[in-house]
Amino acid sequence: DAIRDFRMPLLDPWICGGIDILSNPQNWIYSPLVVLNLFLNPYIANLLSLLICSIFGYWGMLKLCEGMEATYEKYLISALFNLSPFFFLHFAEGHIVYRTFYFLPFVLYLSTKLNTLSNLWWLLLILAGMFLDGGLYPLYFSIFLVVFNTNYPGLYRLITDRRNFKVLVITCIGISFLLLAKILPVLYVH
Repeated sequence: DAIRDFRMPLLDPWICGGIDILSNPQNWIYSPLVVLNLFLNPYIANLLSLLICSIFGYWGMLKLCEGMEATYEKYLISALFNLSPFFFLHFAEGHIVYRTFYFLPFVLYLSTKLNTLSNLWWLLLILAGMFLDGGLYPLYFSIFLVVFNTNYPGLYRLITDRRNFKVLVITCIGISFLLLAKILPVLYVH
């Protein structure tokens, strides 16, 4: 309701006798999906955000399976990923911040194709979106996937190319400022 009234929600009185929302790392105040709360009631906004993330996950799994020869298999695998009981059990429990687990296929796909600047930008943008959305557990799993599945020779060539240096520095600074909006209140209160 505070977001719809264009006020910044600062306190959640229903958790632990009152908790500072901005200091909770799992809030989604800074998420791009919070815009849905401006136009819809929170229940519909949550359902729509789950639908958007599941479509993104389906598309990501299709991209991950694009090397398969049989087309129907990749559609089946993508549907099975989206219909996994993991998602439904967590959503039924109320763990809406787990919706960014739907981004894992894209993270895996992009981490294996880190030989272009655009793939690196998309990967950093998805990881920043996961952090801003409050999905810390999906972010941890994503970092694990990136560390163990990255195409390191391609990434090394990308980083060491002098033509890309200025763009990489500007990208890192931009992502850092994007994340500071959420990091500073957590560090200040805790």
